[in-house]
Amino acid sequence: MVHTCFILVLAAIGYIIGFIVKKEPMVRGSGIPQVEGVVLRKMSMTWWKVLIGKVIGGILSLGAGLSMGREGPSIQIGASIGQGYSIGLNGEKIRENLLITSGASAGLAAAFNTPLAGVIFALEEIHKNFSSLILLACVSSSIAADFVCSEFFGLKPIFTFGNISVLPLNYYGCIALMGIILGIFGALFNYTLLKSKDVYARQKWLPVQLRPIIPLLLAGIAGLFFTKILGGGQNIAIELKLQF
Repeated sequence: MVHTCFILVLAAIGYIIGFIVKKEPMVRGSGIPQVEGVVLRKMSMTWWKVLIGKVIGGILSLGAGLSMGREGPSIQIGASIGQGYSIGLNGEKIRENLLITSGASAGLAAAFNTPLAGVIFALEEIHKNFSSLILLACVSSSIAADFVCSEFFGLKPIFTFGNISVLPLNYYGCIALMGIILGIFGALFNYTLLKSKDVYARQKWLPVQLRPIIPLLLAGIAGLFFTKILGGGQNIAIELKLQF
């Protein structure tokens, strides 16, 4: 009985997420390509729809146990807030792009407590060039976001590595071998993930609002037997670190 209710709740959550995606397709996926498309003026975004849809959909997805990373959603949420701020100020398109970029940078900084990563992301990933104006805006927004998260909400970096001993030189060969193995498995994982998305998208018989139900049910069934696979995975890394 409990398992039946659990499955029904997951199916309902999946339907709500699918309904949100159907109503606002810009909330689909990580959100980073959408932000880049808006900055390049190849896509349009209704900031308040994206903001509401991404927040609600993200909370439901994370609450249901999906492995939804915090990077992409935080970036798109920050970008949508930046766009809304620009519209409220009746800013021109150049200023809107600047505020979208600043919001995306702040979102990444807030997600990981890494203001420098937010700045580098804006310069390298979104604009792919160095600009003193973008640098100044993103540094300001990233530092402000990091300060608010750490001082007002008490959030700390996901990974904290303290008391790390010096690794002997004879272990560096093992590190290189481990890097090669992880690189192969990482590339294989990305290839499989992208191909599975393509295969899933070609299933035209399955309505958009019903598509999230299947991964939610699969995650829920798998989580009943092995709860550690749910979520983003950082807890597993922390546990492994503590064991050694």
